This record gives sequence, structure tokens and C-alpha cells, in this order.
Amino acid sequence: MWRYALVPYGASLYDTRFRQFYGFFEATTLFPLLLQTSLLLVAQAEAAPAPAQDGGGSGFGLWPAVIASLVAMYLIMIRPERRRERELQQKLEALKKNDRVITTGGIYGVVTNVRREVDEVTLKVDEDSNTKLRVTLRSIARVVEPAADDSAG
Repeated sequence: MWRYALVPYGASLYDTRFRQFYGFFEATTLFPLLLQTSLLLVAQAEAAPAPAQDGGGSGFGLWPAVIASLVAMYLIMIRPERRRERELQQKLEALKKNDRVITTGGIYGVVTNVRREVDEVTLKVDEDSNTKLRVTLRSIARVVEPAADDSAG
């Protein structure tokens, strides 16, 4: 499972189900580094010989570092990914005819029909031959915003 998390973003090895469930891992490869560092600190703390003290040593010496690394992981990776997911969900809910979109497979298209009750979107992908594709609503990766000069001219 972790071999997918170490592949750079945009690589073709990603499984769709993996991206939907573990999507917050793909933002960066910082997660494995933080996890490895945290586990290394805990392992070193457990393997270190106990200092010769009368009252005994406290086992909580490295826990602040572990907690700080988990908080940093949340702030750097999970929170921004949840924000992106929320924005995409809002854009998908507002999806309408003539919106330009990109699918998860990289296909550019123009929305011709949205059927929310069956979770289906019809895309026109070729103007000349009037080629249309039916895809699920969740397979829309991005809604392309119209450029400023397209709306002005």
C-alpha cells in the first residue's frame, strides 16, 4: 500500500480507489518522512538505557516531539487537502451545461448534460465529430475557469 504514496503526484500508478480514500497522502511525500522520524524517535527512546537516577526516568520525554510532528503533518498535508476536496465538491455541485472540465484521465471536455440522480455527466470532447462521453460525476478532476480575456472579448 505505501508504494503508491511514494510515487510522485500525477504518476499513472495511482489507483482511483486509493486516491479517493488516501487522497491526503498524495499532496507531498513529506508524510512518510514525518512518520519515519516519529517512529525513529520513539524507537530510540525505548531502546535507550535508563539513566541511573534514584526516582527513575520519565518515559514521556519524546512524546512532545512525536505530537508536534503529527500536528505539523496535519497542518501541512491533511488540512489543505480537505480544503481542496471541499472546493472541488462545491464546484461539482455547481456544475452546469457548457462548463469546461478535465477528467481524472486527463480528458478535456465541455459539459452537455448533468444527471445528478444517476451520478452521470455527459461531456462533448470533440467539436468536429460531436463525440460525447458519459462519465461519473466523481471522475471530474477539475472545473476549468474561463480566462479573463475569454469573457472580455
